[in-house]
Amino acid sequence: MINQDFITAIDLGTSKVSTLIATKSKKKYLEVVGFGHSKSNGIKKGSIENVSLAVDSIKDSFSQAIDMAKGYSDSVYISISGAQIGFENREDYFSQVGSHGVITYEEVMSIPQEVNLKARNEFREIIHSFPFRYKIDGHGGIVDPVGMHAQGIEVSTHLVTSNLEQTNFIREALGGAGLSVEKFIFQPLADYYSSSNIKQQKVNSVMINIGEGTTDIAVFNRGSMVYLSVIPVGGFQFTNDIALTYNMSYEDAENLKLRYGHTSPGSIDIHEEIAINVIGSNTPINIRRRDLAQLMRERALELIRLIDIKLRHAGIKEDPNTVVNITGSASDLSGFFEMID
Repeated sequence: MINQDFITAIDLGTSKVSTLIATKSKKKYLEVVGFGHSKSNGIKKGSIENVSLAVDSIKDSFSQAIDMAKGYSDSVYISISGAQIGFENREDYFSQVGSHGVITYEEVMSIPQEVNLKARNEFREIIHSFPFRYKIDGHGGIVDPVGMHAQGIEVSTHLVTSNLEQTNFIREALGGAGLSVEKFIFQPLADYYSSSNIKQQKVNSVMINIGEGTTDIAVFNRGSMVYLSVIPVGGFQFTNDIALTYNMSYEDAENLKLRYGHTSPGSIDIHEEIAINVIGSNTPINIRRRDLAQLMRERALELIRLIDIKLRHAGIKEDPNTVVNITGSASDLSGFFEMID
């Protein structure tokens, strides 16, 4: 049953499609009343490669959530990430702001929409607009200009954009499942507001989402996104390394990673062995678990190095008070957090 009191959200991931259905409780909190997930088909690194396969995955995940919730909204919030995401910092001047004497709250709230109109182009779709700095009469560093006397204002805005072709593919896939897009939400932004507290939103924060296909990095200054980057390395690369090294199927390599994966060889008994199945043979072979851990450690070191480069580029490494949050399906690999620390 369609009910606009419900809120539906869908995450189109590389490994799975997840659906959440929530409703507002009497205390005005969101309460999850239904969820579902299905194997992700036709989707790779956040991009839809086959619309019809993606439709089937969305329908499967969505139907599971409906069975639990007994209701839904057909206008969906879509989590978006991957290599198609880009960002742009821009400066715009608005001469009409403050023309009635002082800068009003309504004028400030209308700035993102005005920026979007100026920044619009035929190849990119604007997902989010974050004004993060204002300048009045040559004086910069203003965080909140409401109530100030001015005739015009200069605004620094961080834009999050996506490849327009990809957002249209997502709309097509949602439409095939009988749904429509209410709004696109950049994945690390959703992670940030769902996991950070008010104190963290008053300081510099970093959200790192290590997914199956990509690692998304977002930097926030007092709650406003000021930097983002996407690294094309995720859980897939760890599994693929195992599959290629030991001549295994991807599915067997994934199971091996989940069951025995570790990034600290020194913490594993040197005599511990694992029986694996290799392609082209009916006889299992034994490998040392410590060798498997060393293989995974090398990939983890590469990913950490790439993350470090991005954080230095964002200028975040110089601030020891920065709060770092790590999430994502590939982030719970044993030993990985200790390596980052």
